[in-house]
Amino acid sequence: MDERIENRNKYLLSWAMVTSLLVEIGGFIFLIIWDENVSISFASKRFIFLSIYWITAGIIAVWIFWNGSRSNWKYPQIRNAGKNPTRYHRIFAYFFLALPAILFSVISFFNIPYFSWIGLSILMFCSTLATIVLYRDKDWKALTKNWGVLILVACVSFLVGKELNSISSYPFSMGWSETSRYYLASLTMDKTVYGIDLPLPHRNLSRYLMQSIPFLFSGAGLWAHRFWEGLLQIVLPFLASFFLVRRFSLDNKKKKAFAILWGGLFIQQGPVFYPMLVIMILIFSTFDSKHLWRSTFWILLTSIWAGITRVNWIPMPALIAIMIYLMENRNEVENRASRIISYFSYPFFWGVSGILAGLLSQQWYQENSGLPADIFSTDLSSDLLWYRLLPNITYSPGILVGILAITFPILLYIILNMNANKKILHPLNRLSIWAIIASLFLGGVVVSTKIGGGTNLHNMDVFIVALYVIGSYLYFEYVDSHKNNKTQKPGFLIGLILLIPVLIHGLSGSPFSIQNYLVPEDHLQRLQGYVDEYKDKGEVLFIAERHLLTFGLIENVDFVNDYEKMILMEMTMGRNMNYLERFYQDLKTQKFSMIVSDIIKTSLKDPMKSPLAEENNINAELISKPITCYYSPLEIFSEVGFMVWVPLNEPIC
Repeated sequence: MDERIENRNKYLLSWAMVTSLLVEIGGFIFLIIWDENVSISFASKRFIFLSIYWITAGIIAVWIFWNGSRSNWKYPQIRNAGKNPTRYHRIFAYFFLALPAILFSVISFFNIPYFSWIGLSILMFCSTLATIVLYRDKDWKALTKNWGVLILVACVSFLVGKELNSISSYPFSMGWSETSRYYLASLTMDKTVYGIDLPLPHRNLSRYLMQSIPFLFSGAGLWAHRFWEGLLQIVLPFLASFFLVRRFSLDNKKKKAFAILWGGLFIQQGPVFYPMLVIMILIFSTFDSKHLWRSTFWILLTSIWAGITRVNWIPMPALIAIMIYLMENRNEVENRASRIISYFSYPFFWGVSGILAGLLSQQWYQENSGLPADIFSTDLSSDLLWYRLLPNITYSPGILVGILAITFPILLYIILNMNANKKILHPLNRLSIWAIIASLFLGGVVVSTKIGGGTNLHNMDVFIVALYVIGSYLYFEYVDSHKNNKTQKPGFLIGLILLIPVLIHGLSGSPFSIQNYLVPEDHLQRLQGYVDEYKDKGEVLFIAERHLLTFGLIENVDFVNDYEKMILMEMTMGRNMNYLERFYQDLKTQKFSMIVSDIIKTSLKDPMKSPLAEENNINAELISKPITCYYSPLEIFSEVGFMVWVPLNEPIC
């Protein structure tokens, strides 16, 4: 290879390393200066660890930069590492690519707060090191392509590290709804877990069916359930991406791997929840443009699955299939009415039958759930908080800015290439595709404003999936099932499309948190003592931490199914007064001899100053204040986030 090109590559890679370090250190200094909540001990082990990391990385970058241009570099085994990568070079590269997961998983062993730029700079730095080890002899074009692939690999490693953080046998909830989901999943196997008949979860049945798998194995504890959930989060996005990429019959294995990795990262920017990923996997893997009636069976099956999930997902199986059909099957140029009607008859049938199958599935679920009918009405009665579309304290960029930030490049790419392929894509095909994209965008925007939402982009999931499908067909030139299309691939735009998912994932998450297991063990013993003391005086209600009963961590107490906190909060936000009046009556009669709840706050918050203020305020008015009217705190377990209540002798309201 030309020595000038080789030297340029070394300089560029070194500058990439130096830049990532400067961004990290600059962000760190900015955080110290401007965030009054950050308190750093410069003698802490964590600061020492980061300092060693920064110094070592800087030395490596400067060393390569300084010596790279020397033709007589005295370390030929390093200089020639990329010319014929050996097993040892690959081992080093794999280590560098695994390093983001390792560092992200252990970084909280030290004493300074984690901030997002640390994760991103570690990700970029490690992918650059792996590129240096494996591909230093390549020309600039090949080098950047390989660097891009390894950045995606490092980002996947980073995601694995984030999921590893949640795998723990810690007995209490590690997030507001985390262990509630395990309890709700247990309701799908009530006879196995509890030995009694219980109602099904009030929503998202498909999700809880998937999460219930560990209950099939006797003795599977919290660790197993957290591991299973993490596995679903990691594997399913890339499996969905794999089945879409497989449709394009790519011969280049590296290009195929690149597409699968990028696709998995792109669709998880929302994120897309795993019941939706199952729909994508089934449609991508089974839809056949040449056997449309066979495909209809799978559309109806996945629509039934969507019906036991969420109402806004019911049209999605048919819409995904319709988009694939419009991209793969040519609509004849002749605009004869009979041809047009014949061509669009399948999409019309899929849309109508898919929605009907989903609604019937949902109706069956509601009628056989064992729950009162009014519990399912909250989806349409919740408040809409339109201000969350714009930058706000709950979700800083706001829904509109957030979704445009991650989708504008691919949206622009679709616009360019829809126009470039107008001779292949019939005007009605293009119009139909844009109608689907627009309707999914508007639907996602409205759902995102519902109280309890708007904290991220997960309600824009179907819109993200639509752009992913259409963008992939255009990029891989598979319109009309052949590869003779005219596709424009502006380098800068492609670069943005590829790197934005890396930035989003690299700047998200929080590192591993070491829980003090001695404290929870003591709290469990004290809580068990309270249960033993009060269980004979009436029913013991676990509004929060109900999973302690599910996994046998609290024993010898009768199970009370009503008023779990996720259901209670849903009824509160939907203002289901029939449900709440029953709750108030049980409080008034002091039916419960003891209540376990989250730490209750009755103060109201300003929506302009506090995140999730509306959720806090409605909960304070409709749940917290009624509890404090008839019950008094027995003990607050502040270190693990719950409290115990016992009846007052006299109501105070």
